[in-house]
Parts: sequence; C-alpha cells; structure tokens
Amino acid sequence: MKRHGAICLAVLALLAASCEAKMNNTPENSQSATRAVESDIPALIVKLNAANPADRRAAAADLGADGKRASQAADALNAAAQQDEDAMVRVAAAQALWQVSGQPDKALDALRGELDKQTARYRKLAAIEDAQADDAHFDALFATLNQIRSIARVLGKMGPEASAAAPDLMTVLNERIGEGYEDLVPPVVLALGQMGPGAATVLPDLERFSQTDPGEQNRDVIAAAIAGIKGMVRSTRQSAHPDPITNPD
Repeated sequence: MKRHGAICLAVLALLAASCEAKMNNTPENSQSATRAVESDIPALIVKLNAANPADRRAAAADLGADGKRASQAADALNAAAQQDEDAMVRVAAAQALWQVSGQPDKALDALRGELDKQTARYRKLAAIEDAQADDAHFDALFATLNQIRSIARVLGKMGPEASAAAPDLMTVLNERIGEGYEDLVPPVVLALGQMGPGAATVLPDLERFSQTDPGEQNRDVIAAAIAGIKGMVRSTRQSAHPDPITNPD
C-alpha cells in the first residue's frame, strides 16, 4: 500500500511539474535560481518595495529560493503577502514566506485570504454577459483566473502543510463559476492530491466531482489526485496500526 501511495505521489509530482512549466516558462523565472545564489538578502528585502511589481515579485522569489538562510526577511515578506497592491507579488511573497520561515501558518493565512478574494473577483467578472464585456473585462477575467491557478500551485507545493485550504479549493471546483473555469481544474485538483491525507476531508466531494463530466482533458488529473489521496490515507492508517505479521516491530 505504501508503494501505491508513493507511485501516486510520483504521478502527481510529474503532473504538477508539467503544469508549472507551462505557466512559468519565462526568462525571468529561468534566471531565478542564478539570482538566488548571488543574492544579497538585505538588498532583496529593500527590493520588496521597488516601484515595479516585476522587481518586487523577483525579489520575493529570490528570497524564497534562499530558504531559511533568508529568515530575516520573514517580516517583510509577511507584510508584502498581506499588503502589496499587486496580486502576483502577494502570492509570490506568501510562497517565499513559507520557504524562509519553515512555518506554514502565516503564509497559509495569506494564501487562503487571497484565494477568497480572487474567487470573489472571478465570480463577479464571470457574471457579466459577453455582450456587455469589452477587452479590458476579458483581460481582468483571465488575469484573475491566472491568480487562482498560481495560488493553487503554491498550495500544492506546500503539500500536507496546506491541507486546511482543501475545503477552499473544493469550493472553487464545485462552483463551476464561468468562462475559463476548466483551466482551473488541473492546478486545483493537483493541489488537493499533493496535500495527502489532510485532503481526505474533501475526498467524497472530489469523487462526486469526478463523475460530473469535468472535461476529457482533466479526467486523468482528477483520477490521479483521488488515487493519491486514497493511497496516502491508507498508508498513513497502516503505519498507525501495523499488521502484526508483516510489521512485527
């Protein structure tokens, strides 16, 4: 059973990597690891207040790449995750906060708040009829979709530490809000699968969701997430109650 759970985790990891590669194939991101090695942490903390959102986002990413070596940046990253005017910076700062602090609580609070905010924004934008919408409306709609995908991706990276957000992600799936919705399914489902046993609370809902024709392209992802959660839950239970024959210790 443990082997089954490990296989499911490997499948989910491959799917997540593929999804992330599609979303992050930019020169800025490809250079992030190099910048992190050369980073000057105090200078990067200052850069979190740069005028250009792209610079602030890059600073957050570089601090996160430095991990606990950049723990002195935790307060500044927490402030950016809560208060920056740019949603992409807030999400990047929340991820970096988790990476530098090793503690999920503040980062998870910021991400859950951001998910709620962006979902409400998406709901409002999706309610506008196409006939009444202009290019600016569609730009805002798809930017919001991208934010939700990014949040889900970070929650997936956090894995079991983000399991408190599983009901929030399930709400996004269940609402089936509107245009572009199917693009949300892969990253949201992957995040649930990566959370492991903590996502078992939403497993019945996810199984029901899998039966409602979410789209041919999403079925394999959903099946892998369900199998992963089930496999890991069983492995956890087996470890807690070892078989006296196969696990004499």
